Amino acid sequence: MIILGVDPGTATMGYGILEKTGNRFRALAYGALETPKTMPTHERLRELYHGLRGLCETFQPDALVTEQLLFQTNRRTAIAVARAAGIALLVAAEQGIEWREYTPLQVKQAVTGYGGADKKNRCRRWCNACWGWNRFPSPMMLQTRSRLPSATRTMPR
Repeated sequence: MIILGVDPGTATMGYGILEKTGNRFRALAYGALETPKTMPTHERLRELYHGLRGLCETFQPDALVTEQLLFQTNRRTAIAVARAAGIALLVAAEQGIEWREYTPLQVKQAVTGYGGADKKNRCRRWCNACWGWNRFPSPMMLQTRSRLPSATRTMPR
């Protein structure tokens, strides 16, 4: 099974592509789709749409997963992220891909075994150990280290 995980955003939409065989996971690719802040919103969403479609065409995922949106204060950010999440759902529906949504607590529980884990430290340490990374990739690292489109890093097979 191939899983496309998406962290929605209009400026930066992060993603990771995993292959699951039995109880084992293998990272196939990870990266960020980025759009300029100066670009009109409808054009940014179009770019994200084409980027996600390209990933789906390349990797043929069986499932697309997003984190459930939970916002308490910044309404403007919530609307922008919801728009980007809508693009991910549209791509999943168009491609006939199963869509799942998980709360931040569920993600932390699955990754570290503890739903209250600190995202910045504990989750990153687990990902680094699991995937053999020296340090957790950031969109800036991806942009400077990769020549692949949309700041994509492909893992060796």
